[in-house]
Amino acid sequence: MKFSHLILTLGVFTYATGPMIGDEFFETRVRPLLIKRCYECHQRQAEGGLRLDSRQAMLKGGNSGPAIAPNEPDKSLLLRAVNRESEELAMPPDNALTADEIQILTQWIHDGAPWPQDETVHAVPDEHGITDTERAFWSFQPISRQQPPQIDGSWGEHPIDAFVARKHRQNGLATAERSSPGTLLRRLTYDLIGLPPSPQQIAEFELAARESWNDAVHDQIERLLSSPHYGERWGQHWLDLVRYADTAGDAADFPVPEAYKYRNYVIDAFNDDKPYDQFVREQIAGDLMPTDDEEETWQRTIATGYIALSRRVGVVPETHIVIEDTLDNLGKTFLGLTIGCSRCHDHKFDPIPTSDYYALYGFFDCSTYPHAGAEHEPHRRNFVYRVGKERADEALAPHKEALNALRKRERAALERYRDLQRKPESELDYTRAESWQQLLSIRAELARFAETFPDLETAFAIRDGNSTDAHVQVQGNPRNRGPQVRRGFLQVLGGQTLSDDTSGSGRLQLAEWIASPDNPLTARVIANRVWHYHFGRGLVVSTSDFGVRGDRPSHPELLDYLASYLIENEWSIKSLHRLILTSRTWHRAIAR
Repeated sequence: MKFSHLILTLGVFTYATGPMIGDEFFETRVRPLLIKRCYECHQRQAEGGLRLDSRQAMLKGGNSGPAIAPNEPDKSLLLRAVNRESEELAMPPDNALTADEIQILTQWIHDGAPWPQDETVHAVPDEHGITDTERAFWSFQPISRQQPPQIDGSWGEHPIDAFVARKHRQNGLATAERSSPGTLLRRLTYDLIGLPPSPQQIAEFELAARESWNDAVHDQIERLLSSPHYGERWGQHWLDLVRYADTAGDAADFPVPEAYKYRNYVIDAFNDDKPYDQFVREQIAGDLMPTDDEEETWQRTIATGYIALSRRVGVVPETHIVIEDTLDNLGKTFLGLTIGCSRCHDHKFDPIPTSDYYALYGFFDCSTYPHAGAEHEPHRRNFVYRVGKERADEALAPHKEALNALRKRERAALERYRDLQRKPESELDYTRAESWQQLLSIRAELARFAETFPDLETAFAIRDGNSTDAHVQVQGNPRNRGPQVRRGFLQVLGGQTLSDDTSGSGRLQLAEWIASPDNPLTARVIANRVWHYHFGRGLVVSTSDFGVRGDRPSHPELLDYLASYLIENEWSIKSLHRLILTSRTWHRAIAR
């Protein structure tokens, strides 16, 4: 349809006060349409080389040329595509735009394709494909030390109460009454140790609260934080985040008896109030952290069970799938980012190019994961020995020749059994039952032989490997290698890379970058999680997604206050509990 024919129908865009023009029309009509119908493929991912998230990007165009010709709808490739004038350019591929939606784009281009000036200036991608606008997103900004607002009235001087009171007043909200002593004690005990208080504890608290509410609450908080059940309760939260299980979780789901050691490490870390930044470092690179204490070395090695818990697929684990799960969980748990979305292409919404994914991939590709075994090869591999690999190999050397002979017999028996999947029994000189019994007999012999091995303590953990950078896997295919990428951190969070003289995987440097107080995400994400577990809803509701598709913080200044408070108090989670649980906000009754 020519624009001259279309202009007569544009009354849909007018109001009693006249037509919308310029920025107003763009913000109310054009931008929502682009976001809804185009950005999934033409924002960060840039299919066909075309981005539609800035005016410059549209003028530059993609593989087929410029997308728009301002003031000339008839010459604009974008309109030819949405009008589906050819099969090659029919966009969107499914669910074509409506006539009204096409009219919106047509009027916008006819009016010169106006775009707010700040977007036009800052939306030019850099060499990594990231724009200044994307870097300016709220969660990538440095944490600012907020001063609590001055609030008059009955809220008191607690900083959390001041931030919340200001929001209440801005939104005309009434304040709920304080909970009853019994209700508050039940809330405290369930929150901190996951168990209800006894009738006697409730009676004693009610009596103490009549004398001094604040002192009574303080005493209960300290009693519960010192309970061993505290670590069990909050360890459970963490273990849920890191997909903890006592079995391997693949098709065979082999048991991992050593997994409990990581579980206990987590429980002890919460009970001991291990600084959260240290907690992060140990789980990513505990085996590489220097210490002269043998027990501390072993516990830090056990901590890398976090990485070892990554899912396995098949008899011989598909490394790229294992590392995909590692990066997916690491991104969501520590950074609140969906890093895994960048495995096959640049992230569609967040400023995480594919090259960043493989810069992180390299750290774990240079590490050795343990494997618990699978159906056709039920043998454990690469578990970490407490005495170290060299001493373990030395202790096991006398058994190696006999072990290899038994495994050779097992493989032959297994292959014999598999022949039954290729040929009917009538063509073989043995039955399925006979073949299976032979295989079981050899495996029983292997089990008896294993009992003669030296009793060496092991952990389901990872070991450091070589020092090699990974190649981009084009479209996520490990057999289609693209350019090599230096191991490093996300560009939007600093883009640090390993120095040329780095030996080993470099995981320790990665752990330092993630746990750094200069990283704006790590402290924000854990502070928000603690708030979420106490209130049932985070200040950022999408607790594992602080990216563009996640929710915006309801109280951004309060979130930064909590994050900076955590850092300033030596990353003490218990200090954050005390801050939240002593606020009047947390003491309020639930509004009905």
